[in-house]
Amino acid sequence: MFRFVVVDLIVVRELRWVQRSVLNALNECRIESRFNLFSIDFLLRHRLLCPVGYDVQMAAWLDERGQGRPLPLVVQFAQQLLRVFLIDSGAGTGEQYQQRLQVAAETDFSNTITALAKLLVPAAVVDKRAALFERLRNMPPHSLTNAIVYTLPTGSMPTTLVMENHIHHHHQPQQQQPIVGQSPLMVNNAQTSAAAAAAAAAAAAGNMYPPQAAYPQQLYPKHPPQLPADDPVVYHDKMERIMREWVCLYNTSPYFRDVEKAENATIVQLSSCMVFKSDESMARFFRVCMEMCIDLCHRALADPAAPMHVVRTRCYHTLDAYVAIVTLSIRRVSDDKPPAVRINLYIRLLGVITAGLVHDLETRRTDFKCMPYQRLLTAVFVQMTDPDPLHVDSTVQQQLISSFCNTMHMIRPEEAPLFVLAWLEIVSHRVVLGRLLGSSTPDSKCWEMYATLLLDLFRFLAPFLRNLIFDKAISTVYRSLMRLLLVLLHDFPELLCDYHFPICDIIPANCVQLRNLIISAYPRSIRLPDPYLPIPQLELLPEMSVSPRITVNLDDQMQSYSFKAELDAYLKNRAPVGFLSGLRGKLQVSNDAGSKYNVSMVNTLVLYVGVQAIQAIARNDQRPNVSSVAHTAHMDIFQNLAVDLDNEGRYLFFNAIANQLRYPNTHTLYFSSALMYLFLEANTETIQEQITRVLFERLAALRPHPWGLLMTFTEIIQNPVYKFWSHNFVRCSPEVEKLMEDVARSGMGRHAYNK
Repeated sequence: MFRFVVVDLIVVRELRWVQRSVLNALNECRIESRFNLFSIDFLLRHRLLCPVGYDVQMAAWLDERGQGRPLPLVVQFAQQLLRVFLIDSGAGTGEQYQQRLQVAAETDFSNTITALAKLLVPAAVVDKRAALFERLRNMPPHSLTNAIVYTLPTGSMPTTLVMENHIHHHHQPQQQQPIVGQSPLMVNNAQTSAAAAAAAAAAAAGNMYPPQAAYPQQLYPKHPPQLPADDPVVYHDKMERIMREWVCLYNTSPYFRDVEKAENATIVQLSSCMVFKSDESMARFFRVCMEMCIDLCHRALADPAAPMHVVRTRCYHTLDAYVAIVTLSIRRVSDDKPPAVRINLYIRLLGVITAGLVHDLETRRTDFKCMPYQRLLTAVFVQMTDPDPLHVDSTVQQQLISSFCNTMHMIRPEEAPLFVLAWLEIVSHRVVLGRLLGSSTPDSKCWEMYATLLLDLFRFLAPFLRNLIFDKAISTVYRSLMRLLLVLLHDFPELLCDYHFPICDIIPANCVQLRNLIISAYPRSIRLPDPYLPIPQLELLPEMSVSPRITVNLDDQMQSYSFKAELDAYLKNRAPVGFLSGLRGKLQVSNDAGSKYNVSMVNTLVLYVGVQAIQAIARNDQRPNVSSVAHTAHMDIFQNLAVDLDNEGRYLFFNAIANQLRYPNTHTLYFSSALMYLFLEANTETIQEQITRVLFERLAALRPHPWGLLMTFTEIIQNPVYKFWSHNFVRCSPEVEKLMEDVARSGMGRHAYNK
């Protein structure tokens, strides 16, 4: 049947077209079929492959586009190919030797010889070609050399078929030596692989998914070898056939006309392969089919001549079909069973995808393609968290979401930098955002999990932002992050409100715009008042008596520092006095400029002391203002830090206070009052200049500007008590003065600047 199909193809489309199509199909097929020496010998001797064209392609595989070394399988295969066609064929006298002599000469494999010599022969050797041929002669002969040739009736093309000796023997077959990377049982599948390549070529010419080859016994004339059902080769072949049929079916109209019938037919095929026997067999099914789909996508994406939209569409069809069949299998298996079965299978599926991703990252390196895994993870999330009317259980839904978030945390950008853009695309997908944040409350576990993923991204970017490394890749990631934050600021601002402290703790001090974006978030339940109103009016707002939600445990964080007991004692009794003088030494970790202080410790200390101060003021039935914050143990600590720290430490300290100037709440009111008091009571103009710098650089950045920051800066520049415009650092140069005036005008808006 195969012979007649090929003859018809040659009659209809001519031999050159068939050769070109077969070569293209070889480039698309699986590795074990592409480098099967029996298959290639079959195709070359029957002129289904052009030796010259195949030589160019073989050299390209060996060169691997100039990036790294090729797989050992490719090198071993190329040696065996040259040995069979250029050395063994010249030494033999049988019909098969004569056929190989007629098919290809040494000049037909010139590119392969050059590429192989470059890899195997030392650079110091002058005559690399002679050295390579000597190496090939010393190789043991391949089992193909001992093959028997059978000839079918003559026709319009050579019809010689290679059969292994043991096929026509009635006794137990002897073990053959396979080529590198090939199972011993694969040597009996030469005709199957050749038929698969030709059939794939015919399908590829019509831009279709190539159908799976027939079973081996359909090509063997008699006594087909009985292969065990659990053999990897047979299992792979069966899974490939089922997957090809399913992909074609899933992307055609018959599937949508009768979905249940199509799904049932595929499930029956999988059941016959014992896929549903156990969790291990299910995981094996997930892995084998995923590897097939990923391999197809990598080959398609590596073709520079193919239009990208066509390639991506083809990949999407394959990957979506894979996700559909595995999720269908999980649902069928887990029906009428405890929810733990379904959860466990999805966890195994995510583990298979993660393991494949990590393996491809390590092996493909710069050739790694993100898109297939991005599509897989997104589609799996959509399917696994899709509300099922038969399994309406919020607990199960949350466990599935938790499993997915754990998977994304495992492959976070710090662990898989090459996957960072795809990772960011997944966590910012509308379905992911909607199901994690849109269908739950801010205090739910889903918000915490998404915040963890957001922090993973900030941790990855922080070193690049701190050192101002903005190459093309990092710039792209940064812009993508800004877009995500704008979406969160508009649709889910409570997330940024609740987790502003851990996020700002990671953001480097030089990222003013990024920090402004986080601090500008405010709950959708409140309406921001005018920040330019006088402070006495703003202090009376009802929102100013509400404490914001803090998602970090400050007690636990302070407990990790050695001085928490001394700090609590001083806040309670204002003793021992020596605690203040030694506080700077506790915050300092080195003498290197730019990294002297533990930034996280400074931020935690400021917020912890501020929260303790707010609670103390509330116990006295007061509200925070410039008067109530003064002359307390808490302000003693802040004043000591403002005076005792050097410029670097003071800048970090004032930044930690400014990070709390957000929407109207008790924290904003207290830290605004504390900052104004420090400005007013400063014993040197240096302290006032640094406070101004921290506020000014945040207002000079692009909008949005935090509400509490506007309120504080407006009060300092408008209230004559602070004598802002009389300070030397404001009038030190016309340029600085003009900048200050511009910021003041833009910040005060409709209010008269010269008031």
